[in-house]
This record gives sequence, C-alpha cells and structure tokens, in this order.
Amino acid sequence: MRIFESNMKSTITIVGCGWLGFPLGISLLKEEFTVYGSGQSQEKVDSITSAGMHGFLYSEFNTTSIPSEAKSSDFLIINFPPSKSSDYAQQVHDLIEQFSSETKVLFTSSTSVYKDIDARIDETAERNKEHAVTSAEDCVINSGHNYCIFRLAGLIDETRHPIKFLSDRETQNALGKVNLVHKLDVINAVLIQLNAADWNTIYNVCSPEHPSRRDYYTQTAISRGIPLPKFITEGSFGKEISSQKLIETLDFQFNQSIFF
Repeated sequence: MRIFESNMKSTITIVGCGWLGFPLGISLLKEEFTVYGSGQSQEKVDSITSAGMHGFLYSEFNTTSIPSEAKSSDFLIINFPPSKSSDYAQQVHDLIEQFSSETKVLFTSSTSVYKDIDARIDETAERNKEHAVTSAEDCVINSGHNYCIFRLAGLIDETRHPIKFLSDRETQNALGKVNLVHKLDVINAVLIQLNAADWNTIYNVCSPEHPSRRDYYTQTAISRGIPLPKFITEGSFGKEISSQKLIETLDFQFNQSIFF
C-alpha cells in the first residue's frame, strides 16, 4: 500500500546518503518523490545517480555544490553525523540557510543527547548541553523553517549490529536497558512524517522492546552461534527511551523486532 497519493510530486533533498540515507532515498523514489542525494566522493555520487536519484557532492570541505533546484525542495533531510564535521552545529546552520524558507527540515538526531539517568525518557527529558548534536538541534529549531527532529536510538539491521563488537569481549552494565531501532522502522517513520500535518515537533524513534543488555546480547550471540559477551559489572537500569509520542501522534507501528 502506498503512503503518498500518486499525484504528489514533491522534491526532497537528503544530505547524507549513507547506510540509512541511501535506502531511504530508494524508498522515496518508490513513492514518486524527486530525490536529490549527497555523497562525499564522486564514486558515491555516481552510485546515488545510478540508483535514480540526482547525486551531488557535499561535505564539510565542499558545502557549495548543492544544485539550485535542490535548494527549493519541499523537504530537506539532514542525515550526517557530527563525526563528519569539525563544527557540526555551524555546518547544520549553514546548510539550512542555503534552502528556501518554505523547505521543511527533518533532522536525524540521536537519543544520546539525553543525560544518562535511570529513568524512562520522553522528548521533554533534559539534554546534555555539551553534546554536539544538542547544539545542532537548536540550530534546526531556531532556523525559522518548519522542522521535525527524529532522535534515533541505536541503529541496527541484519548487517549492522553491536553484537559484532561485543562478542567475546568484556563489557559493562549488564542490567542496563537496550535502546535500539531497526533501519526499516526509521525509514517508515520518515515516510509517514513527510505526509503528516504536524511539524515543529520532536520524536524519539526507538523500538518499544527494552530487554537488559545481558539478556539481549546473550540471546543474540547464541542465535548467531558466536561467543557471548563477558559482562563484568551489573551496572544500573539506565535510560529507557520511550517512543510513545511517535506511536500516538502518528499512529505509528514498529514492525521490526530487535530480535533477529
């Protein structure tokens, strides 16, 4: 079933067509968007273009190659991490400034902006003001554009999973809650938000499944036939990220279990 009406011919620009942004762009093409997508190398741009999008170069060191047609897009998705920038907030600010005032901005943030406390966390929880992504969020909020911020939990799919780094290694906090979300659920949430009436808002995007780290990573290792992690401390309950606002406001359903 299609999410968008067939006569909707919106244009969208994705800055950051990597592990998440590239398949998101493919999904948007299927919904009949015109899609512009950025890569940091000509090889990546060529791959984006071959997939049916309009590829262009963009990075911290090449911020002025955005096509003029893209700058009047209906939507801008900002999807590159702070590790790709020496001044993340400033780069996000300068990027948005290049786009039409009518362009709606969807910013993929992170649940790591929240302070580490033993509590169930919703979108009103206190943020860490020293976090680079917190400052970037503020740039989006204060940009004058209609915006939506998706605070994403740890991203996983069948090829990208923390167990690869935890297997047969010592790790902490056995009792801490797991906060993860499958890539396909994030893509689906983006598609639904692009068609939503409500903007200027923030959503946590995290699976409602919150087993302990010991239970989850032990079970995941067993299911994959690899050595178990070695938990050397019990730790504490930690954060439990709530996506209840997303579920209730957008009538969103998480379709992908974190157990696979």
